[in-house]
Amino acid sequence: METLSILEICAAIMILLGFLSLAIPIYSFKINHTKSEEKQPRKEFSIVTACRNEQLNLPDLYQSLCDLNYPQNLFEWVVCNDHSDDDSKNWILTIQKTAPFSIVYCENTTETGKKAALNTAVNHAAFETIFFTDADCNFPPDLLKTLDNHLAYSNDLLIAGPIKYKANYSFLHRYQCMESAVLMALTARSFKSKKSLMANGANLCVNKTLFLEAQAARVDWHIPGGDDIFLLEYAIQKNPEACVFLGTDKNTIETLAEKNWSALLNQRTRWASKVRFQKNISGKIWQLFSVIFTLYYLLSMALMPLIGWHVAGIMVIGKWLADMVLMSRILPQFHYRANVLQLAAYSICQVLMIIYAGVRSVAGHYYWKGRKH
Repeated sequence: METLSILEICAAIMILLGFLSLAIPIYSFKINHTKSEEKQPRKEFSIVTACRNEQLNLPDLYQSLCDLNYPQNLFEWVVCNDHSDDDSKNWILTIQKTAPFSIVYCENTTETGKKAALNTAVNHAAFETIFFTDADCNFPPDLLKTLDNHLAYSNDLLIAGPIKYKANYSFLHRYQCMESAVLMALTARSFKSKKSLMANGANLCVNKTLFLEAQAARVDWHIPGGDDIFLLEYAIQKNPEACVFLGTDKNTIETLAEKNWSALLNQRTRWASKVRFQKNISGKIWQLFSVIFTLYYLLSMALMPLIGWHVAGIMVIGKWLADMVLMSRILPQFHYRANVLQLAAYSICQVLMIIYAGVRSVAGHYYWKGRKH
């Protein structure tokens, strides 16, 4: 009986710690609804995209660039083809001839991987302010105007922004929406505390000189991915006060959710595999706590025939209730919706996702953009 009480207390403590660690960033996070200042735009932007087999997504991104509420002579689109085997190249070269703004096409010919492709693209960029995005993204019309307004009153070198998923009504989509919303809150909080926990490379504005300095100092070329987080680590180390998270409806970028569970598992494994290479201890602590929590969660259910249902009940019901409270706060910020059953399914699936991605990132391989890592 004493052993069971200790296990129950441990379960309650873990639920409470998990709730509190997420409640602070989630309840302090807010997508601001602001009006862009009506002033003369002055900043020039190089919008950089590394693409691999993105022919189907590029037209939507291009159209959102055409719809930007910003002088078309003040921005360019630099596209680097990372060894695509679809017809991306021909599409870009065709649209380049009639585009109302400058399109610079280049190829990542000597190396493979997104980091090398972005490096090639930036070296072809004409302007000092670089905006990184992905091929499956869409821009809000006032994105560049919002960044221009912000930079008019600051000397920030790195500006991260929020992303949201395009509308879809499957549980797979809602799961990604819920998880992404929490990650956005954690990202914003990490910037406030000047901890380089994470950033999203689909919405990242960076000073070109800073980027090139970070590239010259890189020792992580052998690591797949990590173009965003390792750049952020360098920027935080160099000038933490010049790294900010700008969260408004005017600079929230839409992107596509993964289309199937296999792709999502590969994506989460790729994310988890980067954590052990981070210099900042915060990311490693988060991953360690997540693994311990999920192991305790799963063991409590597996051992129910021996220890009864009380410990498992605390873990399962406690996490579900905590998730409901937290999601009721964060989901409306992105206009996401989820009912009670979907929240219950999310609460359980998230545990399985964490343990799967954690184990596979250390012990196995994953596939991304047709490549095995």
